[in-house]
Amino acid sequence: MNDKDWSAVSDFELLELLKKNNKSAFDLIYTRYWQKLYLSAYSLLSNQGAAEDIVQEIMVSLWVRRDTLSIDNLNAYLYQSTRFQVFKFIRDNKFVVQSPLEHVNLTVPNTAETTIEMEELNQVLLNAVNQLPQKCKDIFLLRKFEDMSIREISERLALSPKTVENQLTIAFKKIRVYLETNSKGELLPLVAFVFLS
Repeated sequence: MNDKDWSAVSDFELLELLKKNNKSAFDLIYTRYWQKLYLSAYSLLSNQGAAEDIVQEIMVSLWVRRDTLSIDNLNAYLYQSTRFQVFKFIRDNKFVVQSPLEHVNLTVPNTAETTIEMEELNQVLLNAVNQLPQKCKDIFLLRKFEDMSIREISERLALSPKTVENQLTIAFKKIRVYLETNSKGELLPLVAFVFLS
């Protein structure tokens, strides 16, 4: 397959090739997603070194675990992984998260208890997203994991901007209720801020 052919390869095809230890497929995934993931991490942390380390760790993990990973949507998987790694960075470094609207100090102690809680919370987050109606879920994933604007989503899905806004409002409310009902402990405010902001 020549260079021109590689540019048209879909994420699904890349995943299949990755499972077969195809290094070129991994290189293309890296090239296709590195900057997007870096910008996503940096937008939350405003820390260049940390953002770079997070993306590098995700990419290394993707290659190392290529035989065992079960990924349906590469884009959503990578963006979710970025968010989760950001949570871990904040927890492990007692990092201060700052809202663009107001200063919010959210620090998480690094203990065995909070490590277990983070793992449980990760699963709760996935469950919350998966509970959404399909259209609502699609819009939410495009907004939070592809960082698309409301206008871009409306164009992609052929919906009015108002419909997109309404669906996002529904998604945020449903996920927040699900988190409040199914998660516990001091990490909930952190997740609500990072994941639903």
